[in-house]
Amino acid sequence: MVKGKPTDSSMLLVSLNCKVDSIQFLIDYGTVVSVADHKFYKKHISKVLKKSNSLFRSASNTCLTVLGAIQVDIIHAGIEHNQEFVIVNDNLQHPIIERSWLDIL
Repeated sequence: MVKGKPTDSSMLLVSLNCKVDSIQFLIDYGTVVSVADHKFYKKHISKVLKKSNSLFRSASNTCLTVLGAIQVDIIHAGIEHNQEFVIVNDNLQHPIIERSWLDIL
């Protein structure tokens, strides 16, 4: 289910299933990586983080503290997709899913 205001082209939310939980993700038109915060990681994922040397800045030019990366299984329309997420120590309002998901949805 895709949610968004027609007048708000900068924010498109989509509800996707991560195994047992339905989670709202923000689709970011400008990013090629998916990003989630440590709270999302602790609540929904029990896998060990792999080391990541990535450096990221937010749209407001703030440096994000990268904790690592993880593969997450996301189910959409009955099909399971494996998506890598970079986990950051910063607080995000929603996990961010990369723009390639626009083609999947």
